[in-house]
Amino acid sequence: MIIAFNILIILLICWWISRFSQPYEKIWYWVTLGLKACSGLILGIIYIIYLKSGDTLSYFQQAQDIAALGNQSYAEYFNRLLTNEFPEYKGEYRSEFFARMLSFFLVITGGNYWISSVYLSLISFLGSWSLTRTLALTDEKLKWPALIGFMLVPSVIFWSSGILKDTVANACFFYLCTFLIRFYFKTSTSFAEHLFYAITLIILLKLRFYLGGAILFFIGLFLIRNMINRFISIGSLKYLIYLMTITALIFGVSFIDYNLQFNHFPNSIYQNYQSILESSGGSNIISFNISPDWWSIIRNLPKSLFYGLFGPFPGQGSDSSAVYWIENLIMMGMFALNIYVISNQKLFQIKNKMLLYATLGFLLIMAMLLPIAAPNFGTLMRYKSAFLPFWWMLLLYYPFVLFRSKKSA
Repeated sequence: MIIAFNILIILLICWWISRFSQPYEKIWYWVTLGLKACSGLILGIIYIIYLKSGDTLSYFQQAQDIAALGNQSYAEYFNRLLTNEFPEYKGEYRSEFFARMLSFFLVITGGNYWISSVYLSLISFLGSWSLTRTLALTDEKLKWPALIGFMLVPSVIFWSSGILKDTVANACFFYLCTFLIRFYFKTSTSFAEHLFYAITLIILLKLRFYLGGAILFFIGLFLIRNMINRFISIGSLKYLIYLMTITALIFGVSFIDYNLQFNHFPNSIYQNYQSILESSGGSNIISFNISPDWWSIIRNLPKSLFYGLFGPFPGQGSDSSAVYWIENLIMMGMFALNIYVISNQKLFQIKNKMLLYATLGFLLIMAMLLPIAAPNFGTLMRYKSAFLPFWWMLLLYYPFVLFRSKKSA
């Protein structure tokens, strides 16, 4: 009875949201929603039935213990939801925070893993769909690059579906990116929407603090941009203020988490690298020669960037990485095609260049730092699911525009 009730609720939510499909046909809404839900179930089948271990199972078991309190006393359950077991700067805190969120879905589904997985996949889908639609409505040339990048790339769909922290974290991040675009264009936002985005930001900071830091950085940058455009007309002064603003924002954002602070950051990267190296047993990893200092991190950035954009490469990792190999070979081909198009064709006029620069900046920083911090191929692909959609979208943009222009000629 509980399962049937939850399935009915999920279907009603999906039907109600389907009204917001423009500029896409509804078929794309249902297809991409189905892919997301199925990916979450496939993830559960792989890790629970075949591998019998993994983060998704750990989160589920931890959440089960918390949800069990709800069967005894709702007062004890809500008290547990508000209680932290670990300091916030520890990685265990983020896992425990996610388990507390997951426990809510276990309570309402009677402890059912699979229905809870569909709920989280639906949350992830709605975040991706919101941003995809916003991008397409902002620039019609982004319609198909955005849909492919955010909704149809296999590794992105897989690692942002089901019972994983990244499922919720990526949804929050994409919702906040939607807010950034609306803020950039000064679109009116209701109090309820502001409250929703504020809660979303808090959740993101607790699950993936570096993504939350990126959002705060760009909110500050766009706010200063609005003030500069309003009060300053001298070009050279604008650039000076932008430079000072970016420096101040980087410094300010570094204080949102212990691991981002400049005096701790190299050691945080080093410790995370060593931890993953040890847990991986030295296999399926990117090898870096690093030490806990800034110069060592900087020296390894070119290699890290290459892996962040195009790795893992064919032959690296296990046989299950074949999907990544195919995707990355296609990306390298698309990158070469973009170089050819840009060097041999007249550049197309790009709307909203600041949004483009912001996307490139975010993409490059994530691609440079995440492979060093998470050198295991599986872990890296999971982390990359937050920025890979933007990379795919950028790689597809020029070829799609060129194709459309030749088709209409």
